[in-house]
Amino acid sequence: EENYKGAKAAGIKVGAYWNSYAHSVEDAKKEAKMFLKALIGKQLEWPVYYYIEEQFIYKKNLQNSIAKEFCGILQLHYYFCGIYTSVAHLIPYYNSDVKNKYEIWVPDYGPSKPLYVGDFGIWQTGIGKVEGVDGDCYLDFGYKDYEEIIKKGEYNGYSSN
Repeated sequence: EENYKGAKAAGIKVGAYWNSYAHSVEDAKKEAKMFLKALIGKQLEWPVYYYIEEQFIYKKNLQNSIAKEFCGILQLHYYFCGIYTSVAHLIPYYNSDVKNKYEIWVPDYGPSKPLYVGDFGIWQTGIGKVEGVDGDCYLDFGYKDYEEIIKKGEYNGYSSN
């Protein structure tokens, strides 16, 4: 809440992400409902992203069904949704159905460009300093005009009403 209000007051464009600890599709459904509660009353100019934190999910090959469940629920509530995941997980574990349906935010530190060659909208390049912020921040490049896409599509708390 504090970060959202501070960013909005400073005129900074805002998005959100959920660190998932789901162990099943049912857990992902519960997390999506909790995330929706946290988003009530907010307008976001950037997508909402889903990050599967639990590594064993990949070993059990549940990542695609869990991501579809979570993002599907967010989409039903008019949120512009995506997946945040490393190249090491994105390439071998996510199927094209997920990669093509949702926005991709890929952290890939060190290279001069991400090693992922598929479509992605945000590249997280590393950690560094940002003027006006105490401490380190993740540094990202955005490649799409998400604000226009989101406002035009009436997602993330924006509507013509």
